[in-house]
Amino acid sequence: MLIWIITLYSNGTSVVNLNTTLVGEFVTLQLPVQPQSYVMVLVNGSATAYMINGTSIIIPVLGTANVSVEYVPKVFVKNNFVGINVSNSTVEIIVPSNILIANMTLSIINMNMTNNELIITARGGPGEFLYTIMPTPISTPPKHAPIVTTHLYNYGIIIAIIIAIIAISSIFYALMRKREGGERGGRSCPRLP
Repeated sequence: MLIWIITLYSNGTSVVNLNTTLVGEFVTLQLPVQPQSYVMVLVNGSATAYMINGTSIIIPVLGTANVSVEYVPKVFVKNNFVGINVSNSTVEIIVPSNILIANMTLSIINMNMTNNELIITARGGPGEFLYTIMPTPISTPPKHAPIVTTHLYNYGIIIAIIIAIIAISSIFYALMRKREGGERGGRSCPRLP
């Protein structure tokens, strides 16, 4: 009996995979979930061409080979939950701690916890399951915690700004002195009436 693994990730995405040894020339496998798009098939570690006929995949094994099949399943949204339809297959669903299974119409064979993940072995008939990401509480600092702020000054920039202000002021002062001298006509004596 082949057991397909459906892995749910903490960000809500999922992947379906199977690692097994197959014997035959061209082996047809029933996919437990319809693929979203591309299916990666490795035969003895090498990427291999395949044919998909509905939810069946035909793999050229050509004898005995280690076969790995992996793909992103087609999902649907129902009542704000993500859902996956499972055909008449036995699957193992790996659920991380922040994912909530909201509803499951599959026949559950077994459940256990391993490495803080729930592992559900179930059989489709067909059936479906719905899941969502549980919100995580936002941690806030204690009310009386001191708030420390640091100000980093780039003293090179401050010095450059001060020099620029002094230079502009000097130019402005020189222009004003020249203008005052031009209004007097360059005379050193004041005008008499």
